[in-house]
Amino acid sequence: MRLIPEIYTERVSECRQFYCDYLGFAVEQEMDGFVVLRHAADAGCRIMFCVPDSPFVNRIFRPAFHGQGLILQIDTEDVDADYARFRSLPVRIVLDLVEEEVNGRHFTIADPNGLLIDIVQVAPWRR
Repeated sequence: MRLIPEIYTERVSECRQFYCDYLGFAVEQEMDGFVVLRHAADAGCRIMFCVPDSPFVNRIFRPAFHGQGLILQIDTEDVDADYARFRSLPVRIVLDLVEEEVNGRHFTIADPNGLLIDIVQVAPWRR
């Protein structure tokens, strides 16, 4: 399992520069208003920055992130099995299993504090 923080901010470029210049990250993928950084010493260590109103952000995340700026993403090899497991648990599912062009197959749960956790089928570019 890999845990990838997604930080929602209007300062994507500044964050990209800071993490690359000072913390050993490099750009893995970048689109307008969205960047995925991978640490040079640990390929499994990633962080994402995205503007809140980006077309890459599912609409359920938009209202929650103005002022909060963080969700957790967990990459998984079998999102269908994970979805079936979570449906059988007393966990609040806030986004049912969907497939999106950029985000791939994923669903979202909320922790007891309301923090959103997006569980995503591992995309080939992130393996």
